[in-house]
Amino acid sequence: MLTASPRAPDNYNQLLHGDITPEIWFRLKKKDMAIRIPCINKSGGFHLDPHHSITNLGWVEDGFKRGKSSRQEVYNWLKHENGQAYVVDRQGHRASVLPRENTHGTQFLQTVSDRVWTDNLLALPEFGS
Repeated sequence: MLTASPRAPDNYNQLLHGDITPEIWFRLKKKDMAIRIPCINKSGGFHLDPHHSITNLGWVEDGFKRGKSSRQEVYNWLKHENGQAYVVDRQGHRASVLPRENTHGTQFLQTVSDRVWTDNLLALPEFGS
């Protein structure tokens, strides 16, 4: 499960001096956290959109903390908790992972690079369950 990073953001002194509330500080703290997605798991079978086949995503925070979360967990974290995620392709280019929803209401994740929706997540290797 994704949680906020324990790192102290630059706004910590503002919190200590009462310039910002703990709720705002916590939101800013979570916003600083970005995870890299190096691998995915896909389910078999037919899917109207290949992005819907992604069931789990492996992630790394700051090169140390690692985890595995469901597509829905990452979607919720990105959309509702100000999380940030990205992938890096073979050439070293970074693409942001963003939450999306299709016309049928299915929630999924997709990458965007230079304001263009891309399929970088689908190109990632699969990892063991």
